[in-house]
Order: sequence, then structure tokens, then C-alpha cells
Amino acid sequence: MTSKKRSLFKTITWRATATTTTLALVFMLSGQMKFAGTVALLELFIKMFIYYLHERAWENVEVKDTIEYHI
Repeated sequence: MTSKKRSLFKTITWRATATTTTLALVFMLSGQMKFAGTVALLELFIKMFIYYLHERAWENVEVKDTIEYHI
């Protein structure tokens, strides 16, 4: 099981990576750093919250190592 603290740390480090990518992509497409920064900032908080919920939800999913076939 993954701890809540580990999930939070993974959330933050992933969001830093993904938000930097979004910032660069929006800047390349628009040529406007202010616009790119606004999009990246919104994306940072919204997706960090969604990822944390996703990570915690997966703690409740049991994945078995074997697949059972019923014929």
C-alpha cells in the first residue's frame, strides 16, 4: 500500500513536470508567456487535485496477479 504522504509527494513532482511541459507547449503555440503562464497555473491546481483523488481511489482497487477464466 502507498501512504498518503507518498501519494502527495508523487502528485507534486508529477505536476511540476507536467505543468512545465504545458507551459512550454502553450508558449510555443501562442508566443505569449503571460497566457502560457495563466494556462499552466490553472492546469497545475486543477490536475494536481484530480491526480491525488485518482491515486487515492486506486488504493481501494485490488488487482490480482492471476486471471481466472470461466467457460
